[in-house]
Amino acid sequence: ANIVKVYYALDEKDPDDPENPNKPDGVPDKYQAVVTYTVVNGTFGDDGEQVTQYYELAAQNDNGTWTPEAKTLSDIPEPTANTGYENGSWNPVPTESTEVEDGAEYTYTYVAEARTLTVNYIMDDEEGTVIHNQYNRTTAYDAEYDLSGQILTKVVYNRKTYVLDSMAGGAVSGTVKDNVVITLV
Repeated sequence: ANIVKVYYALDEKDPDDPENPNKPDGVPDKYQAVVTYTVVNGTFGDDGEQVTQYYELAAQNDNGTWTPEAKTLSDIPEPTANTGYENGSWNPVPTESTEVEDGAEYTYTYVAEARTLTVNYIMDDEEGTVIHNQYNRTTAYDAEYDLSGQILTKVVYNRKTYVLDSMAGGAVSGTVKDNVVITLV
């Protein structure tokens, strides 16, 4: 007896048709891979914060059957940092020799640039005499800050007491976009 076994594979998605992705496309789903790249605190140019790529992991034979093929990543998107961010890295790291796996996700994350918070304590005189040590703290872009606790209502300098008269500069609290300098007179 001549027995021929015929096997069928599910085909219910079409990654090439984003408007109708849940319809057959003639390729067994088990040979279709979706790889997603995401960037945090940056973009992939006009593609935004996420890029999805589709790979076909088999070649169709003349008789309509399929032969699996291993493929490696290609066209890995290049991220660009948003303002205030730098020194990004991939997790995990995709390379042109990385084998394609369905559902693989690669994330590139940029870190916030360093910023400083400064409070100056000066006397209301022509020289702008410093009457207390400057307060400095390192923080990061987009961090929240509140320097109200650094506003001294009185300072003793050369055995004389000085009381807070006025403030000049930026807000004493907010979100760091650039270095923050507050001068108390």
